Amino acid sequence: MDIVTSTGMFNGEEVAVLEEILNDYYTNPKTTYVLFDTVVDGITVGFVFFGKTPLTERCWDIYWIAVRGHCQGKGYGMELLKRAEQYILNHDGNAVIRIETSTRRQYDHARRLYERQGYREAGRIPAFYGCDDDLVIYYRGVGQESLNPGDEQ
Repeated sequence: MDIVTSTGMFNGEEVAVLEEILNDYYTNPKTTYVLFDTVVDGITVGFVFFGKTPLTERCWDIYWIAVRGHCQGKGYGMELLKRAEQYILNHDGNAVIRIETSTRRQYDHARRLYERQGYREAGRIPAFYGCDDDLVIYYRGVGQESLNPGDEQ
């Protein structure tokens, strides 16, 4: 929770949702969520939280990627995204990965990260989160292709 609050990107409701799903992750032995973190000099600097999408054959959702505020811009987010992608590929060679995000300015860097990694915008819902805050849905099929950015999907 400290990592999420240190980013300054998430509002109180978002933090509460994360706390709820992390509680499920740590207490429910049947959870389908997966959590990877990155530790530097004994300090957790970031995490990615993802899982198989319920009621789908091959879709996975990346729910959260967060990197401590002072550690952003050093490649930790990309590293976490790649680790999640590799895990998904290892568990489902024909997977589709979905990421939902906001159009708020503070998410510009995250959206560029997804696009550099080969994610495509599947659609958006205007004013989903607020008056000037759309929901953007990205996807990437990993199939039999490599996970290198720029690969045609």
